[in-house]
Amino acid sequence: MAHMACITNGLTGLLFASFEMARRLRADGHQITSIAPSIAKDAVIREGLPYQEIPEVPANGGSDINMDRLAERLDALSPDLALIDTELPEVVLAAQAAGLKTVLLNTWMSIWQHPGLPPLHRSIQPGVGWRGSSLGMDLAWARHRTTRRLKHVIRRLWHGRRYRVAQLRTYGSSIGFPHEQEFDFDHWLLPFSFRTLPILTLHAHEFEFPHTPRAHVHYVGPMVNSDRVEAPSKPSDQAIIDEVLAKRRDGTTKLVFGGFGSHFIADADLLNRVFEAFAGRSDWELVVPLGSKVADLDMSAKPANVHVVSWAPQLALLKQADAAIVHGGINTIDECIHFETPMLACSGGMTDMPGNIARLVHHGLGVACDAGSEGPEAIAKILDRLMTDPTVSSSLKTQRSAAERYVKERVLEQTIDRFLDGDLAASAAPLKTSASACRRDVASMP
Repeated sequence: MAHMACITNGLTGLLFASFEMARRLRADGHQITSIAPSIAKDAVIREGLPYQEIPEVPANGGSDINMDRLAERLDALSPDLALIDTELPEVVLAAQAAGLKTVLLNTWMSIWQHPGLPPLHRSIQPGVGWRGSSLGMDLAWARHRTTRRLKHVIRRLWHGRRYRVAQLRTYGSSIGFPHEQEFDFDHWLLPFSFRTLPILTLHAHEFEFPHTPRAHVHYVGPMVNSDRVEAPSKPSDQAIIDEVLAKRRDGTTKLVFGGFGSHFIADADLLNRVFEAFAGRSDWELVVPLGSKVADLDMSAKPANVHVVSWAPQLALLKQADAAIVHGGINTIDECIHFETPMLACSGGMTDMPGNIARLVHHGLGVACDAGSEGPEAIAKILDRLMTDPTVSSSLKTQRSAAERYVKERVLEQTIDRFLDGDLAASAAPLKTSASACRRDVASMP
């Protein structure tokens, strides 16, 4: 039995995925300690995991995390393996300073440039149109790299020594970490990706556009636990949800779930067009959890079959939903695939959403709509098609079968064992400039 530290940024997507990962590893006999900012504390405790707190990490400015102190805490915890969110480079370097075996957790699809892969933030499908040609994708990557480097220069000038990357370079040098070789600014992740540190991608490679992953990237399948413990809804919201689910079970209505994400939210104009699509469709019902945004909407014209709540148990609704309207977040897409729920994807174009939706459409799992202009009638027609199209249903079954293979073959558990004691153990060892045997041959990476 090994002891592992699972360290995340506390945002819902990776946090919930880490819970399923922890559930499987605990069932395999391992001990897991969850380390995250305070926003995740209640969810971790509900899950029954030991919890330790770390500060939140800012995206661009300087970090207030004392990396030496964090390294001391990690050293005192002394896990056999540190599983760390790729978006927490401060924690990665602290784990390296503590001499811990380190594996990164990636909740994105591929963030690296490959032949045949467009940047993740672009809605490009390989082979579709000029943008999907090899030249079109190369130009998209060139534009991305130019923009990234320009922003890097501006932030460095603006923040000076408080610039996050400058702090990370300074700390990396102080502990002997080869940041010049390891920090990679050309790819999609902010502030940078690591060139050779091993990565677990918590999704199915079958959902990707076809490509051969880099040698340090290991797909271990989506982490969806249909029995996860979810926070309770308000009594008034729960009464609405119970009634909607009862009518769906009786066959009285069809259920559509509106999942616009926990981190980003759809704008009011899109929501109003979606709501209007349900007017006159008494055989449909829509449930949309919007958190604090509920108070910002004008509900006077909302159809009676549209139910806006502050929070809802997403998995319980997706399990019975006939369709889902999604924003393009990859974890919600994984959950829809798990329940074979067809998707209407309306994205505001943020972060990885365009690339996820491009993959969703490529595999025939749903339809993309223009979030800025799609009218109510068009939205209703798409939903009608999605709830009756056998081709979409077949594609969802294929993707679900691919995802289930990772569970049946225990890909996560076997990969972790290889990092602990097997042929991958050396790749998880800390990098030190003074220990050349531990350094990866960057030139050999694809």
